[in-house]
Amino acid sequence: MNKTCASSSQTIFSQVITLLDLLSDDDYRMPLAIFNGSTIGQHFRHILDFYNCVLIGARHGELNYSNRERSPSIEHNTDMAKASFHQLQQDIVLLADTTQLKVHTDFHANQNQIDVIVDSSVGRELMYAYDHAVHHLAIIKIGIRENFTYEGVDETIGVAPSTIMHEASQH
Repeated sequence: MNKTCASSSQTIFSQVITLLDLLSDDDYRMPLAIFNGSTIGQHFRHILDFYNCVLIGARHGELNYSNRERSPSIEHNTDMAKASFHQLQQDIVLLADTTQLKVHTDFHANQNQIDVIVDSSVGRELMYAYDHAVHHLAIIKIGIRENFTYEGVDETIGVAPSTIMHEASQH
Protein backbone atom coordinates (compact mmCIF):
# COMPACT_ATOMS: atom_id res chain seq x y z
CA MET A 1 0.00 0.00 0.00
CA ASN A 2 1.34 3.43 -0.93
CA LYS A 3 1.79 5.96 1.81
CA THR A 4 -0.85 8.66 1.64
CA CYS A 5 -1.77 11.66 3.74
CA ALA A 6 -4.74 9.65 5.00
CA SER A 7 -2.60 6.69 6.06
CA SER A 8 -0.12 9.09 7.67
CA SER A 9 -2.91 10.36 9.92
CA GLN A 10 -3.07 6.95 11.58
CA THR A 11 -0.27 8.09 13.93
CA ILE A 12 -2.46 10.92 15.17
CA PHE A 13 -5.43 8.58 15.62
CA SER A 14 -3.27 6.16 17.62
CA GLN A 15 -2.13 9.00 19.89
CA VAL A 16 -5.71 10.21 20.33
CA ILE A 17 -7.00 6.75 21.24
CA THR A 18 -4.07 6.18 23.64
CA LEU A 19 -4.99 9.36 25.51
CA LEU A 20 -8.71 8.60 25.44
CA ASP A 21 -8.00 5.17 26.96
CA LEU A 22 -6.09 6.92 29.74
CA LEU A 23 -8.64 9.57 30.72
CA SER A 24 -11.69 9.18 32.94
CA ASP A 25 -14.90 10.80 31.71
CA ASP A 26 -14.86 13.17 34.70
CA ASP A 27 -11.38 14.45 33.84
CA TYR A 28 -12.22 14.54 30.13
CA ARG A 29 -15.14 16.92 30.63
CA MET A 30 -13.75 18.98 33.52
CA PRO A 31 -13.38 22.73 32.75
CA LEU A 32 -9.70 23.59 33.21
CA ALA A 33 -8.37 26.99 34.26
CA ILE A 34 -5.33 26.56 31.98
CA PHE A 35 -7.81 26.26 29.07
CA ASN A 36 -9.85 29.30 30.21
CA GLY A 37 -12.68 26.96 31.23
CA SER A 38 -12.58 24.72 28.16
CA THR A 39 -12.18 20.97 28.54
CA ILE A 40 -9.89 18.29 27.22
CA GLY A 41 -12.98 16.76 25.59
CA GLN A 42 -13.58 19.94 23.62
CA HIS A 43 -10.08 19.73 22.19
CA PHE A 44 -10.59 16.10 21.12
CA ARG A 45 -13.94 17.00 19.58
CA HIS A 46 -12.27 19.86 17.72
CA ILE A 47 -9.66 17.49 16.22
CA LEU A 48 -12.42 15.11 15.15
CA ASP A 49 -14.46 17.95 13.63
CA PHE A 50 -11.61 19.08 11.38
CA TYR A 51 -10.99 15.57 10.06
CA ASN A 52 -14.74 15.09 9.54
CA CYS A 53 -14.83 18.34 7.55
CA VAL A 54 -12.23 16.86 5.20
CA LEU A 55 -14.31 13.68 4.85
CA ILE A 56 -17.46 15.62 4.05
CA GLY A 57 -15.57 17.98 1.76
CA ALA A 58 -14.11 15.06 -0.18
CA ARG A 59 -17.62 13.74 -0.82
CA HIS A 60 -18.98 17.10 -2.00
CA GLY A 61 -15.90 18.72 -3.55
CA GLU A 62 -16.26 21.67 -1.21
CA LEU A 63 -14.91 22.17 2.31
CA ASN A 64 -15.76 24.69 4.99
CA TYR A 65 -14.09 24.30 8.38
CA SER A 66 -16.56 26.76 9.92
CA ASN A 67 -19.42 24.29 9.33
CA ARG A 68 -18.41 21.79 12.01
CA GLU A 69 -20.74 19.47 13.90
CA ARG A 70 -19.49 20.42 17.40
CA SER A 71 -21.17 17.42 19.04
CA PRO A 72 -21.44 17.79 22.84
CA SER A 73 -21.63 14.01 23.27
CA ILE A 74 -18.08 13.69 21.86
CA GLU A 75 -16.93 16.36 24.35
CA HIS A 76 -18.37 14.52 27.36
CA ASN A 77 -17.91 10.83 26.75
CA THR A 78 -14.57 9.15 26.05
CA ASP A 79 -16.22 5.97 24.73
CA MET A 80 -18.21 7.97 22.15
CA ALA A 81 -15.07 9.87 21.19
CA LYS A 82 -13.09 6.62 20.78
CA ALA A 83 -15.84 5.11 18.63
CA SER A 84 -15.88 8.23 16.47
CA PHE A 85 -12.10 8.20 16.02
CA HIS A 86 -12.15 4.46 15.20
CA GLN A 87 -14.77 5.14 12.53
CA LEU A 88 -12.71 8.05 11.24
CA GLN A 89 -9.67 5.76 10.97
CA GLN A 90 -11.65 3.46 8.69
CA ASP A 91 -13.23 6.21 6.60
CA ILE A 92 -10.19 8.41 6.09
CA VAL A 93 -8.04 5.77 4.35
CA LEU A 94 -10.61 5.59 1.54
CA LEU A 95 -9.80 9.15 0.48
CA ALA A 96 -7.56 9.96 -2.47
CA ASP A 97 -4.98 12.70 -1.87
CA THR A 98 -5.45 14.06 -5.38
CA THR A 99 -9.20 14.73 -5.08
CA GLN A 100 -9.67 18.44 -5.77
CA LEU A 101 -11.56 20.65 -3.31
CA LYS A 102 -12.84 24.19 -3.09
CA VAL A 103 -12.11 25.46 0.42
CA HIS A 104 -14.11 28.31 1.93
CA THR A 105 -11.97 30.65 4.01
CA ASP A 106 -13.07 32.12 7.31
CA PHE A 107 -10.83 35.11 7.81
CA HIS A 108 -13.66 37.16 9.25
CA ALA A 109 -16.25 37.00 12.02
CA ASN A 110 -18.84 39.05 10.15
CA GLN A 111 -21.52 36.85 8.60
CA ASN A 112 -22.14 39.49 5.92
CA GLN A 113 -18.61 39.08 4.55
CA ILE A 114 -18.21 36.85 1.52
CA ASP A 115 -15.82 33.92 1.89
CA VAL A 116 -12.82 33.70 -0.35
CA ILE A 117 -12.72 30.26 -1.97
CA VAL A 118 -9.36 28.65 -2.69
CA ASP A 119 -8.40 25.55 -4.62
CA SER A 120 -6.94 22.68 -2.65
CA SER A 121 -6.85 18.90 -2.51
CA VAL A 122 -7.78 16.22 -0.02
CA GLY A 123 -4.08 15.51 0.56
CA ARG A 124 -3.33 19.14 1.37
CA GLU A 125 -6.31 19.40 3.73
CA LEU A 126 -5.33 16.15 5.47
CA MET A 127 -1.88 17.67 6.01
CA TYR A 128 -3.60 20.67 7.58
CA ALA A 129 -5.83 18.48 9.78
CA TYR A 130 -2.76 16.49 10.85
CA ASP A 131 -0.76 19.59 11.83
CA HIS A 132 -3.81 21.05 13.53
CA ALA A 133 -4.24 17.82 15.53
CA VAL A 134 -0.57 17.80 16.59
CA HIS A 135 -1.01 21.26 18.11
CA HIS A 136 -4.22 20.35 19.90
CA LEU A 137 -2.60 17.19 21.27
CA ALA A 138 0.20 19.38 22.66
CA ILE A 139 -2.43 21.52 24.38
CA ILE A 140 -4.22 18.40 25.68
CA LYS A 141 -0.94 17.06 27.06
CA ILE A 142 -0.37 20.35 28.90
CA GLY A 143 -3.87 20.13 30.37
CA ILE A 144 -3.28 16.57 31.54
CA ARG A 145 0.11 17.32 33.09
CA GLU A 146 -1.05 20.47 34.84
CA ASN A 147 -4.25 19.01 36.30
CA PHE A 148 -3.99 15.25 36.69
CA THR A 149 -1.58 12.56 37.82
CA TYR A 150 -1.76 10.19 34.86
CA GLU A 151 1.46 8.27 34.35
CA GLY A 152 2.98 7.26 31.06
CA VAL A 153 1.84 10.03 28.72
CA ASP A 154 4.11 9.51 25.72
CA GLU A 155 6.57 12.39 25.30
CA THR A 156 6.07 12.37 21.51
CA ILE A 157 2.33 13.09 21.72
CA GLY A 158 1.76 16.62 20.47
CA VAL A 159 5.21 16.89 18.91
CA ALA A 160 5.62 17.22 15.16
CA PRO A 161 7.57 14.39 13.49
CA SER A 162 10.04 16.94 12.10
CA THR A 163 10.77 18.14 15.65
CA ILE A 164 11.28 14.57 16.86
CA MET A 165 13.71 13.90 14.01
CA HIS A 166 15.54 17.19 14.58
CA GLU A 167 15.94 16.56 18.30
CA ALA A 168 17.17 13.02 17.63
CA SER A 169 19.79 14.36 15.20
CA GLN A 170 21.09 16.74 17.88
CA HIS A 171 21.98 13.95 20.30
